[in-house]
Amino acid sequence: MQLQLDALDKEILNILQWEFPLVSRPFLAIAERLNISEDEVINRIRALKASNIIREIDAIFDTRALKYKSALVQ
Repeated sequence: MQLQLDALDKEILNILQWEFPLVSRPFLAIAERLNISEDEVINRIRALKASNIIREIDAIFDTRALKYKSALVQ
């Protein structure tokens, strides 16, 4: 069964992808921005994960901008 995305789901996805709040309670910050409860944000994200629309939520760092040096090692 495929989850039908509504406008709120799409807005949550956009925030998660482009404007994830770097605060101690990011889902509360998202909820306040969208005028919904923190529980609703969390439940919607769980549903998006259960339907494989979201696979994982991770930080991706631009290593060049951070001046990291890396090497591939076997």
